[in-house]
Formats: sequence, structure tokens, C-alpha cells
Amino acid sequence: MKKKGNFIFYTLTMISFLLIILNSCKKEQIPILTTLDVSSITQNSVSCGGNITSDGGGTITVRGVCWSTTQRPTISDSKTSDGFGLGNFTSNINGLLSNTTYYVRAYATNNTGTSYGTVISFVTAPSMTPWLLSGLDGKWVNSIAISGTKIFAGTYEFGVFLSEDNGLSWTAVNIGLSNSNVNSLVLADNKIFAGTESGIFVTTNDGTNWTQVNANLPSSFHSVNCFAVDGNKIFTGGTFGVYRSDDFGVNWSPMNTGLPTPGIWEGVIYSLAVCGSYVFAGENNTCYRSDINGSSWTTVGGSNDVHAFAVSGNKIFAGCNLGYWVGVSDNYGLSWTSVSNKPGSSTWSFVVAGEDLIQGASNGVYLTKDNGTIWNNVSTGLSGSIISLAICDSTIYAGGYGIWKNSLASVVGN
Repeated sequence: MKKKGNFIFYTLTMISFLLIILNSCKKEQIPILTTLDVSSITQNSVSCGGNITSDGGGTITVRGVCWSTTQRPTISDSKTSDGFGLGNFTSNINGLLSNTTYYVRAYATNNTGTSYGTVISFVTAPSMTPWLLSGLDGKWVNSIAISGTKIFAGTYEFGVFLSEDNGLSWTAVNIGLSNSNVNSLVLADNKIFAGTESGIFVTTNDGTNWTQVNANLPSSFHSVNCFAVDGNKIFTGGTFGVYRSDDFGVNWSPMNTGLPTPGIWEGVIYSLAVCGSYVFAGENNTCYRSDINGSSWTTVGGSNDVHAFAVSGNKIFAGCNLGYWVGVSDNYGLSWTSVSNKPGSSTWSFVVAGEDLIQGASNGVYLTKDNGTIWNNVSTGLSGSIISLAICDSTIYAGGYGIWKNSLASVVGN
């Protein structure tokens, strides 16, 4: 029994000794990491980064991203150095060529070696001619409407202006427009409707004269923020909820079933859009949807404070003004996908150009050619917030503190 006991003792001792040796000889591994999505793409710069989830048992001595025009960049190519250690990091890449396909991936190095994340490709923004200030300098341009070759600009405090020469000159057209704070403009039945802070006005002669058309609108309402048109139906939204006219503004009827009672913090409608057989409304706290008549509204989520919608085919885009959220729905609002964490901050407006979507934001103009996966900054020459966008033939107009114009081909890169 004693020999057997000694045998067991020595065996266990030997196993423990071997385990200690094996553990002490355990090799350090290379790090494990992923590459983060690219964002803020311009003609010559982009933001990227990585997330290191394991240091491989060693110390991360350097980390960053590497990039090249070839498909498998390494640290022998161009690279950034963005600190050390585990976790997320952000890299800013500069000095790129415009309209060029690049490949980028994150890397991390410890004493054993260097490992890489997944390769991501992106295309830098095309070279573009700078935006030119077309006029109305010092005036906030809240809305732009196009009627043939005529361009109407609705401004805060100065009423409506008209250009008939591609934005080279602007003329005030405000006779009969008793409120000069114009929030929104829309074209319907060869008429121009203007939403102001004291109601709705219409002109049938390109702004030579305006007539107020507030029939059946609440006498206590204030701001008319938006319009949407479907055939002979015009929807308007503002601090009074939603109203509809079936006779091009002669009479208006409330369409507020299901909407919250308008107040300071809810019930204010900032944007409207028609998509398929539905009407969408952006309210303080969420998005609403109704049948095409606007007869009853239900919440469809999205985000709060949606100031802009855009419809492209069966897709509807929504942009939030109090944050960076832009969402898209391809099932008429039943579900939304966040298509960007950071295009331009605070969406004010959208315009659709073919299959491209252009966003007016508080920090310029952004373009996406892939339904929002990647956004390009196309703001060269602009300054400040862009509140309104419109396309007239081959020219795009951007309204902010003044109105700018550019070739549409230059902006979208075609």
C-alpha cells in the first residue's frame, strides 16, 4: 500500500510539474480585431478605425489602419498610428485622391506580430466645382420651389423671391403676402402655395399677387411648416396638426385622428410625404402614417423630430433634426433601418437625383449613392446650415443663409 501511495504521489507531482512548465511555455498570440465602417468621406479624406477584442496575451504596442489602392493593404503601405491597448479607436485618413477606390483595414501589433481586421473598400468623392453663392445673401432660405424654369425661394422675414435666369438675379414677389416669414413652398395645379407663420397663401401668376387661403383652418394656429401633394389633394402640417384640401386650397379639413393634440412638446408636424398609398408625418416625438386620405394616423416609429422625408421608388427616407439619425423603410414604415450613424448632422432637407439621395444638413451637403450606406461630403464652397434643396434641370440649389447653386453633375459625380 505504501508503494502504491508513493506512486500516486509522484505521478500527481509530475503532472503538476508538467502543467507548470506547459503554462510557463504558453506562446503569446497575435491580437484579434475588427475594422470599423468608414464614414465622413470627402474628396481626399475619410474616417475609419478598429476594435481590438484580444491582445493575444501580450501588450498592444501600436494600432491604427492601413490603406492602399490594392486589395490587401499592410503596414508596409500607408498607415496611421492611433495609440495602443484594447478597445475601439478612430483613425482619420487624409491626402487621398478624389474619385478613387481604396482598401482599408485595421491593424494591431504586439511582441508576436501584427494582425489585421477585415478589408473594407470605399470610393472617395469626385472632384467637384465649388458651390457659388447665387444671391439672397443674409437671408434665411427656408424653402425652394421650381416651376418650369422659374425658381421661387421662401425666406424668413423677407417673403418670396423669384429668379427667371438660373439664379443670376432675384426679385421680391410679395404683393398680398401679408406675412413675410415663409416656411414652406409647394407647386400644385400650376399654383404656388406658401406656408407662413399666419397661414397659407397662393399665387396663380408667379407671385405677382398672393391671396390668403385659410378657409376652415383654425383661427388660432400659427406656423405652416410643410406641404405634400397627391393629385388634387394638398396636405399641410404645422403647429395645428394636419389639414387637407381637395380643391387646391379653397377649403381645408382637419385630418388629425390618431395624432396627439398640438402643444409645445408634441403634435407639431414638421414634415409630410406621400409614399405609395400612404401619407407620412414627422412629429416632435415620432413618425406617423395614414392611408392616402389622411383619415387616421398610427405611429410607425423611426425617430423624433423628423424634419425631412424623401421618397425614392418604394423606399422612404426620414431625417432627424435633433440628432444624426437617418432611416430608410422599404415596407412603408412598418420597420426602419438606420442607414447612417453620421452623414451630415441635423437633417433639414433631402432631394432625390435619380438613384442618388442628397441631404441638406446643419454642416453642409452630403451625397449617398447606395441608399445611405456611405455618405460623401459635397459641401465645397458652402458655409453654414443648408435648410432647403431643389433641382432645376441640370442645376442644384441649396438654401441656407443665402442661396447657392452648382452643377448637378458636379455634385453627384456623373
